[in-house]
Amino acid sequence: MPTRATMFKKIDFDQDTVIVYMPLPFHLVFAQIEKKFYLIVLQSNYTHSANISTEIARSQHCPHIQELFDQQILDYPILRRVKYYHLPCMKDSDLFCFHDNETFMCLCTEKRHANCFHFDFKMAYDCMGWNDCQNEGQCFQDHPTCPTKTMCVCRECFYGTKCQFTTKQFGLSLDAILGYQIHPRLPITRQSIYVKSSIVVATIMLAVVTTALSRLLKNGNLLRSNVLKSNINKLIKYDILQLF
Repeated sequence: MPTRATMFKKIDFDQDTVIVYMPLPFHLVFAQIEKKFYLIVLQSNYTHSANISTEIARSQHCPHIQELFDQQILDYPILRRVKYYHLPCMKDSDLFCFHDNETFMCLCTEKRHANCFHFDFKMAYDCMGWNDCQNEGQCFQDHPTCPTKTMCVCRECFYGTKCQFTTKQFGLSLDAILGYQIHPRLPITRQSIYVKSSIVVATIMLAVVTTALSRLLKNGNLLRSNVLKSNINKLIKYDILQLF
């Protein structure tokens, strides 16, 4: 099994580029987004101190074998099924890689053969047993043995530096809707259009609610005043009738 090192980098919502520094020699770079793999760098010879620019494109996607084989081949045991792994490379000249999410990650060579190697698809990202992330969040560190920084990757509906907050119980709150859009270190003028629009809408709604409550309160006071006057008139008429 080849040596594997995992690097993490947080990409903000208003960014579409990221810079990663790799101090170790490498030949392959896979980008994993959720459960999808992309082969973004492939170099036969390692070049020291090189600047490599790449992008994550659909053509670099490494599909699962369920997208490449029929059910009959998928039902074969792994030792028998792997004998057919050269077929996708031969059939599709644009295919770079694929995997079985079980044992092998395969690369398609220039001669359209499958070069497969063992790949750990069930790696536990728990910061070497020191996982401080909550709600089953994954913990990443910037160095395998001497880390100086860690980061939590949260499951769906959880957020926060330690995945300690949830949006499940606040589906209609601004915190749940805009929690990922608000940048705490930026002024309102530099926030995204979604945040600015929400502030305007919230201000209008607050003004409408305040006006409605004010009118209801005014109408309630007027109604109580009319009822009081009516009761006083009845008492006066009753007293006059008693006198005569």
